[in-house]
Amino acid sequence: MPAVDPNSIDQDVFAETPSRSPVFPVLWAPFSFLLICWVLFVTLVNRLPVLNTLTQFTGCNINYAGFHWKGTIFNRSLIKLQLASPKLLRIWFSIGGIVGTAALFLGPALLVYNLYISIPNLTKIMLVSDDAPTTGAGNAGGSLTKIPTRSSGPVLVPLLPGITIPMSHLLYVFAALLINGVFHEAGHALAALNSNVKMIGCGLFVSFGYPGAFVELDSMQLSMRSPTRQLQIYTAGIWHNFALLAVSVAAVQAVPNLLAPWYHYKMGIVSVAHVRAGSALEGSLLPGDVVVDVEGCAVDSSDAWETCVQRLQVNLALGTTGFCTATPVRVFNTTRCCDGAAGDTEESHLCFKIVNDTAAAGHDRAAAAYSCEGARHVFTTSTRRCRTTSDCSDHSRRCLVHADEGPASRLLQVHVRDQPAVLFMGHPLELLRDVGVMEFSRKTAENPILWPPTIYMALHYMTSVSAALGLLNIVPAFTFDGQFAVTALMRRTAMSPQKQDAWVNNVCLSCTVLLISNIAVALLTAYASISR
Repeated sequence: MPAVDPNSIDQDVFAETPSRSPVFPVLWAPFSFLLICWVLFVTLVNRLPVLNTLTQFTGCNINYAGFHWKGTIFNRSLIKLQLASPKLLRIWFSIGGIVGTAALFLGPALLVYNLYISIPNLTKIMLVSDDAPTTGAGNAGGSLTKIPTRSSGPVLVPLLPGITIPMSHLLYVFAALLINGVFHEAGHALAALNSNVKMIGCGLFVSFGYPGAFVELDSMQLSMRSPTRQLQIYTAGIWHNFALLAVSVAAVQAVPNLLAPWYHYKMGIVSVAHVRAGSALEGSLLPGDVVVDVEGCAVDSSDAWETCVQRLQVNLALGTTGFCTATPVRVFNTTRCCDGAAGDTEESHLCFKIVNDTAAAGHDRAAAAYSCEGARHVFTTSTRRCRTTSDCSDHSRRCLVHADEGPASRLLQVHVRDQPAVLFMGHPLELLRDVGVMEFSRKTAENPILWPPTIYMALHYMTSVSAALGLLNIVPAFTFDGQFAVTALMRRTAMSPQKQDAWVNNVCLSCTVLLISNIAVALLTAYASISR
């Protein structure tokens, strides 16, 4: 997309979509630094006998890929928890076994559906024009007061830092993965103890940046339990993930009441929650700014924000991107018509194209005519949007279109309370992609504006990760919980052990291929999105 001359634009009030830039070196720089620090730390631990002995004594195993800790420090606490209410836990894990059995069929069905959606989506991304903005899973924008839904995109999206999720969200993802991992393994441990299976130990690990937990059970005692008890133990992990999902969804609904002493909610006020790092709007729109309207479309809710932006997209598709304003005084025949203009220094001046000008006497009617105008002046004096001058009802007005507009961009204006309007050059959907809004407003200036979006973002990732781990772990693929759950389920049939093993192997092989196919298509989609 063409760049606007920086000498003729007030950068504090005008934001333009930047062209493709090498963002990955910038994004990965802090992580490269952390990686170097980790390598130096591991090397130091391995070289110094004192540190090496200390890590082994505490049960830690530190290497370049991450670390691994195993111990029995939590065994007694889990045993006490199980002994406190064994009957209640028996009922709890019985329900979990039923839910897990249903999820055994839901998980593969979800993968089939996701593949059915993802393949056409990949084809669309590969064929779509580079001028159209992408609005994938890693967007930072949208409404933060409700769980985002996607009606046309893939159900499952890989969490790829800097590609599908912003780098600034890694802490949310890490915490959600760690908490879900601990709850997942606690479910296995409590279900096993409730079935009189010995718990040997448990631990935590971080491998290549992925956090998790594990529990070690007595495999001999586990194999001697009934198929029903085994099924309850194997499905207890995903049952706890689903329970955490329910708690997260409930917490999302309870946040407005919990924050009521400090924040107003749904009072007809829409505030900026955050702006995506690297966005053209970064620095122009700030967290806490109250959005009043977008191009005259009043914004009094997060739904209204989306509706107003989508209306701009419709106008862009129709080509109504110009402004009906007064006939320009000076007309030029170049797109650099503002070069050397000594206009008002407090207002941004842009070069506008006069569409179908019939009043520029002395100029070739067939040639394009341009005029240098104050951007704010054009917005405030315009009577309507237009495609050509004939759309302007007043014959004294002309249709002016920003000279650098392309087929997928337009000049936009966002009004912010008590601040100058923000002028933005780009695709309307970039507002939804880059700007996160919320219906919270502070009761006093002392209340941190970042509390509501931070809480909602944490709950959003907790919800997404809980649902994904629960559904994926129960898929009967090799080494997954689903493999052991379907094995226990087959043990309840009247088939011979050989036929049972054959069925389990065939089911696990099919689901493993299905899972790998989903991962491959998801990675190809992510690669196609960033390489367009």
